[in-house]
Amino acid sequence: MTILIITDLSFNYAGDLVYKQNNTKIFVENGKNVVLNCTCGLHNESSWSGSKISSITKIDKNEKEPYAAGLIISPKLHNLNVDIIGDNKGNECSLVVRNFSEVGMGNYIYEHWKSGIFYSHNFTVHLKTPPSNLTFLKTFKEGQQKHVRGIEGHKLDIECTVNNGKPPETLFITKHGSIVQSGKGGKIVYSFVPIRNDNMKTFECTVVSALLEKPLADEVILDIQYKPSLTIDHPARENLIENTSTKVCCQGNSNPPTDEIKWKGNGKY
Repeated sequence: MTILIITDLSFNYAGDLVYKQNNTKIFVENGKNVVLNCTCGLHNESSWSGSKISSITKIDKNEKEPYAAGLIISPKLHNLNVDIIGDNKGNECSLVVRNFSEVGMGNYIYEHWKSGIFYSHNFTVHLKTPPSNLTFLKTFKEGQQKHVRGIEGHKLDIECTVNNGKPPETLFITKHGSIVQSGKGGKIVYSFVPIRNDNMKTFECTVVSALLEKPLADEVILDIQYKPSLTIDHPARENLIENTSTKVCCQGNSNPPTDEIKWKGNGKY
């Protein structure tokens, strides 16, 4: 079983009262047991509380209820998945949540006094969830392939989003195998000013998470629109003989493709 734990610590002062607070995020797999470790205070100076999840008639995650005082489970707690392990001799007073599920997600708070300091440890327990639904935004399809349209010389945003997992995943945008942008938070944006040579270039968005057997990936091809440029192909520069024929070819390069090319000579098309 893999459990990810993230903790931070802070001290607060209110007059002569010293308040020490820990905040810990824990990510647990569905159906697994989780142990929230804390030291135990004597003479009922310690307690556990949390979201109201034991009510027979109603569950209210916004309402709190006592779980235990010291090592004694509250007689009003009807959640059989919650238990206390430890003893005063070993100063252990840990809360066990068995068969963890979505119902159990929320805050579990341990509080106790020791040497004139009030300790509070808030455990926020999440159900591990892999990221999903990775996609590029503002795309259109040609066949089975996604495209993003831009204009030469104008800023273009390549945007990639994913439904967040828990714990957070990492997103990467790559161009020709090179990472050009990375980040978290379910969305990343790579901004640049395209040139005509970027037309038909490929970008890939990848999501990496410890909960995925292999990374999620999505691909998009650029459709960069640009003005026509003309190239005239003609024979090697040499003297032409009067009354003989020669061939001069004019080619246009643009996106979208050039509709028509006209020749003009002596003021006439």
